[in-house]
Amino acid sequence: MKWHYDKELANYPVEWIEEYCTYPDGPMAGEPLQMLDYFKEITREAFGWVDEQGNLKHNVIYCEVPRGNAK
Repeated sequence: MKWHYDKELANYPVEWIEEYCTYPDGPMAGEPLQMLDYFKEITREAFGWVDEQGNLKHNVIYCEVPRGNAK
């Protein structure tokens, strides 16, 4: 099985989240969600690697971020 990175497929979830998702509460409630750069990269890596049939390479992504890093 051969995997390849599809940039268009990788960017789709990032664009979708930033277009359709909003902050649920707080001072920015209702504003469009802006993903941090490191989270965009994690999302692109998760959704960008596919095989010849378009199946995603990764089924589970685990990311742990220490406290106080602007999550």
